[in-house]
Amino acid sequence: MTGPVRVWYATVYVRDFERALRFYRDKLELPPRFADEKFGFASFATPGAGFTIARVDPADPEQDKLVSRHTGIALGVDDLQKTYEAWLARGVRFTLP
Repeated sequence: MTGPVRVWYATVYVRDFERALRFYRDKLELPPRFADEKFGFASFATPGAGFTIARVDPADPEQDKLVSRHTGIALGVDDLQKTYEAWLARGVRFTLP
C-alpha cells in the first residue's frame, strides 16, 4: 500500500430524487458538484469524504431495500448550535435536539 486508505464517498439511496436533492442542496446547503435527474444521481462538494444520492427503481425489490438503510453518515460542522438553529429555520426536522 502506498498511503492511507480513506473514505472516498458515501451514498444515500432515495425514492424521490428531486425532493432529496432539494433537501441536501437547499436546506443543508451542501454545494452540488453534479446532479442529473435523468440518471437520478447527484454528488456534493463536501470537504473530506464525498457524499452522493442515488435514485432507486421502486419496482425493483432489491433496489428498494436500499432506501432508508442506516448509512452511518455523520455531518460535521464548526458550530453545532448555530447550524442546528439555521437548519431548523429552513424546516429541517430533527428527531432529537
